[in-house]
Amino acid sequence: METEIFSSREKAPAIYLFSTGKTGKTLVSSIKARTSIPFSLITVSGLAWNDDLSPWKAGPLFAGSEAFGGNAEHFLSSFLQRIPEIEKSIDVTDRIAAGYSLAGLFSLYAAYRTVLFSAVASVSGSMWFPGFREFVMNSRISQNIRSAYFSLGDKERHTGIDALRSVEEDTMAIEKHLEKEGIKTVFELNRGNHFRAPVERTAKAAAWILQSL
Repeated sequence: METEIFSSREKAPAIYLFSTGKTGKTLVSSIKARTSIPFSLITVSGLAWNDDLSPWKAGPLFAGSEAFGGNAEHFLSSFLQRIPEIEKSIDVTDRIAAGYSLAGLFSLYAAYRTVLFSAVASVSGSMWFPGFREFVMNSRISQNIRSAYFSLGDKERHTGIDALRSVEEDTMAIEKHLEKEGIKTVFELNRGNHFRAPVERTAKAAAWILQSL
């Protein structure tokens, strides 16, 4: 696990972005172009993507692809142990869990498994993951969660991979469920497929969450 900290000079919300690479500097600039609300950004990378971010084991999406190891609980525990060290250099009001794709799924999962976060930003989140919609419907999210952002590309449900075609239906159902639980939510469709403009979409999500707190 690797972390990179982009610290606000004042007491502010901290966005924890679970990601594959070091896009933090670009993302900070993109968020600041959308809101004047101060924030700190902590990127968390160096992950075993399919294993560390999946809540339970699941088979591969198609022949030749990797299965999902279901190690999210272990990874979350390791991450939580790092929080005191990470926050030595920043003054935090609220913590936001954020991620793209499977990291967006993990961010919401974390909101059910810890009270650390106040908000979730799931950008093109993998809500198609087997059994996850049922998990949300039958579990209690942290009482500290005040807002949750969801988005997808408008072409994502048209994928050729059968397992992913329910992603829009599943995401909308989860968003509406959380709204009924009294959480401030939004679901947005962006133009394009799963891979279009991830930094811009993540910045858009972060700005909404910062303004919602």
